[in-house]
Amino acid sequence: TNYTAASNTEIYYAFQQTGDFVYPNFIEDLEMILNSSVRVSLIYGDADYICNWFGGEAVSLAMNYTNSAEFRSAGYVPMTVNGVEYGATREYGNFSFTRVYESGHLVPYYQPI
Repeated sequence: TNYTAASNTEIYYAFQQTGDFVYPNFIEDLEMILNSSVRVSLIYGDADYICNWFGGEAVSLAMNYTNSAEFRSAGYVPMTVNGVEYGATREYGNFSFTRVYESGHLVPYYQPI
């Protein structure tokens, strides 16, 4: 499913009604997905006060899966587009965490790169 801000409001409310925003086992589920070789990217705007990047980074470092030690030691590299730095990414294997500079909750709206 491709969910975007322009999606039908019925879809939004269906997602909201699942209680996904307070789902207690999401870290374990992400670990299972990562161990299944599915690519996972966590992307956070550093000006987002709803889902702050500090918490996202903490989650990315707290997960235990096949490549978690390598992910933790990977370090950050600049995320650049046409020579302009827009953020920083830590990545190893099928998992990445990106902090997008000067971006709020809707990252593509604030930094449409």
